[in-house]
Amino acid sequence: MKIFMSALLLSILGCSQSSVLTIKGRLTVAGYAPHSYLTIKDATTHRTYKIKNASSFDLMHKQKKVVTIKGKLQQNAIGPGFPAVVEVLKVYDTNTTN
Repeated sequence: MKIFMSALLLSILGCSQSSVLTIKGRLTVAGYAPHSYLTIKDATTHRTYKIKNASSFDLMHKQKKVVTIKGKLQQNAIGPGFPAVVEVLKVYDTNTTN
């Protein structure tokens, strides 16, 4: 019972410690249909983030454009092919393609 309670407490604490990020980068689609997803590559850190809720902000129509988003980190990167996952809270601006 103590092990179960400890595991439950750790999972709750792990989920509540998501950090807020501001990411400026280019939106691109990764993967192959039907498993494709929208990503943003941070221009300063060169890290790629998978966008969890792209449809909520109609971001698929902004592919190949540079945007600045404020988002909450949902999951850290696991390794190659498994980028960090971010939930978009706000899209600040959209610039034209360079």
